[in-house]
Amino acid sequence: MRGPALATAVTVTAPTALVHLAAASGSGTPRKGGWTATATVSVTDGPGSAVAGATVMGTWSTGAAGSCVTAAAGSCSFSVNVGRKTPSVTWTVSGITAAGYGYDASADVGSPLTITGP
Repeated sequence: MRGPALATAVTVTAPTALVHLAAASGSGTPRKGGWTATATVSVTDGPGSAVAGATVMGTWSTGAAGSCVTAAAGSCSFSVNVGRKTPSVTWTVSGITAAGYGYDASADVGSPLTITGP
């Protein structure tokens, strides 16, 4: 004999808007023993407005990973030190979080980004 069925109410609230990586640019600067690769990224919402306070996570082809938080203009930067024998590195976005937003990876622009040493 079975007991009474239990019901649980679940409320799912959809994000009000989506964010994505709107642009990425890179540069390489020399340093003693190698060079430093820097990726600068921008995050916008669907209509194209900059999103401040978004956390962008990314990985480098070197195996390094990190995150940065966008400023008022919606941009932030990642850097990694590279040995002189490495001609280039690639940065790839792995996720974006922002309060009140979902993440639309299919709308990302500029990732992966290959940066060539100086």
